[in-house]
Amino acid sequence: MVACEGKTDLSGRWRTGFGTLNLTQKGDSLFGEFEGGGKFEGFIRNDTVYFRISEASFTSYTLTGFGLIKDKNNIKGKVGEEGSKTFDGTFYMMKLR
Repeated sequence: MVACEGKTDLSGRWRTGFGTLNLTQKGDSLFGEFEGGGKFEGFIRNDTVYFRISEASFTSYTLTGFGLIKDKNNIKGKVGEEGSKTFDGTFYMMKLR
């Protein structure tokens, strides 16, 4: 596990279960767009990314979730519908080179 806040830049292209994500990091804030359509907004706290996905072409719901930063190239966690108290989906990000 990596303590990442402000130290590792997660900017770049990522493969996710929802498609390719182009991500930009500014401080501990994350902003991105999925190549197929959709916005990604999040922030980093310690070794975890907390995020929200909206306006996505792959779902009619707004999604929220979190992912543990395994290393600078791998993030894995859970995702669910915004407002739900359960995170019933698996979420992953693997950095493309």
